[in-house]
Amino acid sequence: MIAPLNPWLELALSKASRLFEDSDRKAFAVQAFYELIKRAHRLATVSAHVTPLPRLERLQLDEGVLLSLEWLDPESGWFLMLGVRRKPHEKLRVVLEFDGNPKRYSTDNPTDDDITASLHDYFQAWKGTTL
Repeated sequence: MIAPLNPWLELALSKASRLFEDSDRKAFAVQAFYELIKRAHRLATVSAHVTPLPRLERLQLDEGVLLSLEWLDPESGWFLMLGVRRKPHEKLRVVLEFDGNPKRYSTDNPTDDDITASLHDYFQAWKGTTL
Protein backbone atom coordinates (compact mmCIF):
# COMPACT_ATOMS: atom_id res chain seq x y z
CA MET A 1 0.00 0.00 0.00
CA ILE A 2 1.31 3.42 -0.95
CA ALA A 3 1.07 6.18 1.65
CA PRO A 4 -0.76 9.32 0.56
CA LEU A 5 1.46 12.18 -0.61
CA ASN A 6 0.01 14.76 1.81
CA PRO A 7 -1.79 12.95 4.63
CA TRP A 8 -2.67 16.10 6.61
CA LEU A 9 -6.11 17.01 5.19
CA GLU A 10 -8.35 15.48 7.87
CA LEU A 11 -6.12 16.74 10.68
CA ALA A 12 -6.14 20.25 9.23
CA LEU A 13 -9.94 20.26 8.91
CA SER A 14 -10.24 19.02 12.49
CA LYS A 15 -7.86 21.70 13.80
CA ALA A 16 -9.68 24.37 11.81
CA SER A 17 -12.98 23.44 13.42
CA ARG A 18 -11.57 24.55 16.79
CA LEU A 19 -10.62 28.03 15.52
CA PHE A 20 -14.00 29.39 14.60
CA GLU A 21 -16.18 31.82 16.47
CA ASP A 22 -19.90 32.46 15.97
CA SER A 23 -19.16 35.58 13.92
CA ASP A 24 -17.17 33.44 11.45
CA ARG A 25 -20.13 31.11 11.03
CA LYS A 26 -22.57 33.98 10.53
CA ALA A 27 -20.33 35.55 7.90
CA PHE A 28 -19.92 32.19 6.06
CA ALA A 29 -16.16 32.28 6.62
CA VAL A 30 -16.16 28.74 8.04
CA GLN A 31 -17.23 27.08 4.79
CA ALA A 32 -14.89 29.30 2.76
CA PHE A 33 -11.95 28.32 4.99
CA TYR A 34 -12.76 24.60 4.79
CA GLU A 35 -12.92 24.90 1.00
CA LEU A 36 -9.59 26.75 0.93
CA ILE A 37 -7.90 24.02 2.98
CA LYS A 38 -9.28 21.33 0.65
CA ARG A 39 -8.26 23.34 -2.40
CA ALA A 40 -4.69 23.88 -1.16
CA HIS A 41 -4.39 20.18 -0.32
CA ARG A 42 -5.72 19.12 -3.72
CA LEU A 43 -3.45 21.50 -5.63
CA ALA A 44 -0.38 20.49 -3.61
CA THR A 45 -1.10 16.83 -4.21
CA VAL A 46 -1.92 17.18 -7.93
CA SER A 47 1.24 19.22 -8.51
CA ALA A 48 3.23 16.59 -6.54
CA HIS A 49 4.52 18.90 -3.80
CA VAL A 50 5.16 17.16 -0.51
CA THR A 51 3.77 19.60 2.03
CA PRO A 52 3.69 19.32 5.81
CA LEU A 53 0.63 20.22 7.84
CA PRO A 54 0.23 24.00 7.57
CA ARG A 55 -0.09 26.16 10.64
CA LEU A 56 -3.74 27.23 11.04
CA GLU A 57 -4.67 30.46 12.79
CA ARG A 58 -7.51 32.84 13.40
CA LEU A 59 -6.19 36.38 13.69
CA GLN A 60 -8.25 39.31 14.91
CA LEU A 61 -6.71 42.30 13.14
CA ASP A 62 -7.57 46.00 13.20
CA GLU A 63 -9.10 45.68 9.75
CA GLY A 64 -11.05 42.46 10.45
CA VAL A 65 -10.52 38.72 10.83
CA LEU A 66 -8.09 36.47 8.97
CA LEU A 67 -8.40 32.68 8.93
CA SER A 68 -5.08 31.47 7.59
CA LEU A 69 -3.09 28.41 6.67
CA GLU A 70 0.60 29.08 6.50
CA TRP A 71 3.86 27.37 5.81
CA LEU A 72 6.89 29.09 7.29
CA ASP A 73 10.57 28.24 7.11
CA PRO A 74 12.06 29.98 10.18
CA GLU A 75 15.66 29.62 9.01
CA SER A 76 15.16 31.33 5.66
CA GLY A 77 12.19 33.53 6.58
CA TRP A 78 10.27 32.29 3.55
CA PHE A 79 6.52 31.92 3.98
CA LEU A 80 3.39 31.09 2.07
CA MET A 81 0.01 32.07 3.48
CA LEU A 82 -3.45 31.37 2.13
CA GLY A 83 -6.37 32.81 3.99
CA VAL A 84 -9.93 33.97 4.17
CA ARG A 85 -10.06 37.64 5.08
CA ARG A 86 -13.23 39.12 6.52
CA LYS A 87 -13.56 42.87 6.95
CA PRO A 88 -16.64 44.43 8.51
CA HIS A 89 -19.32 45.21 5.93
CA GLU A 90 -17.32 43.70 3.08
CA LYS A 91 -17.54 40.46 1.15
CA LEU A 92 -15.19 37.63 2.18
CA ARG A 93 -12.11 37.26 0.06
CA VAL A 94 -9.45 34.64 -0.31
CA VAL A 95 -5.92 36.00 -0.11
CA LEU A 96 -2.49 34.63 -0.97
CA GLU A 97 0.80 36.05 0.30
CA PHE A 98 4.24 34.74 -0.56
CA ASP A 99 7.57 36.03 0.64
CA GLY A 100 10.82 34.46 -0.44
CA ASN A 101 14.06 36.07 -1.46
CA PRO A 102 13.93 37.65 -4.06
CA LYS A 103 10.24 36.98 -4.85
CA ARG A 104 7.45 38.62 -2.92
CA TYR A 105 3.84 38.83 -4.04
CA SER A 106 0.26 38.82 -2.86
CA THR A 107 -3.11 38.56 -4.55
CA ASP A 108 -6.78 38.55 -3.71
CA ASN A 109 -8.99 35.75 -4.96
CA PRO A 110 -6.11 33.64 -6.32
CA THR A 111 -6.75 31.24 -9.17
CA ASP A 112 -5.71 27.60 -9.00
CA ASP A 113 -2.73 28.55 -11.17
CA ASP A 114 -1.73 31.27 -8.68
CA ILE A 115 -1.87 28.81 -5.79
CA THR A 116 -0.01 26.11 -7.72
CA ALA A 117 2.72 28.60 -8.68
CA SER A 118 3.11 29.74 -5.07
CA LEU A 119 3.31 26.13 -3.88
CA HIS A 120 6.07 25.57 -6.44
CA ASP A 121 7.86 28.77 -5.41
CA TYR A 122 7.76 27.78 -1.74
CA PHE A 123 8.32 24.03 -1.87
CA GLN A 124 10.63 23.77 -4.89
CA ALA A 125 12.19 27.02 -6.12
CA TRP A 126 13.81 28.09 -2.85
CA LYS A 127 15.67 24.79 -2.50
CA GLY A 128 18.02 25.92 -5.26
CA THR A 129 18.84 29.14 -3.42
CA THR A 130 19.73 27.45 -0.12
CA LEU A 131 22.04 24.70 -1.35
